[in-house]
Amino acid sequence: MAMTAPEKRGAAHDNRGFSLVELLMVIAIIGVLSLMAIPQYSNLKNRAQNSRCKSEIRTVEKSIIAYNLDHGSFPTTGNLSLATTTLKDPWGRDYQYYNINGGAGTPYMNVNGIDPLNTDFDLYSLGVDGATTAKLDPASTTSMDDIVRGTNGSIVSLGRNY
Repeated sequence: MAMTAPEKRGAAHDNRGFSLVELLMVIAIIGVLSLMAIPQYSNLKNRAQNSRCKSEIRTVEKSIIAYNLDHGSFPTTGNLSLATTTLKDPWGRDYQYYNINGGAGTPYMNVNGIDPLNTDFDLYSLGVDGATTAKLDPASTTSMDDIVRGTNGSIVSLGRNY
């Protein structure tokens, strides 16, 4: 005697899909994993932008030093007529440059507010918020996200890590 198709497959209720509870559990698990992954992605993106900015500051710094070797002085403040003038920080803003020996203005200051970060020139990015106090001030978050060149180029770091 030959078996019919329903008898080969078993009972009809074995052929159904996932239950509603199983689908809801999968959706809940995916939601929890997403909630854990999104902040990590944002943190990774910020670290990548900061690394890019540090690297670009080093590149601009080398151009400024090469300019000094060729011309005997650093470029004037705000005049970065170098090969890197089209270079913007990761947030789309110009890098900030100040020729300390050139005069006009105030150099970027250390946390104590007395000592300048550099004695030759300042070079920094305004960071994520696009604002600065031109002083590393832990009481104000405005300068803590700046990426600054300090101690005449021996350090390029976030303001809060300086």
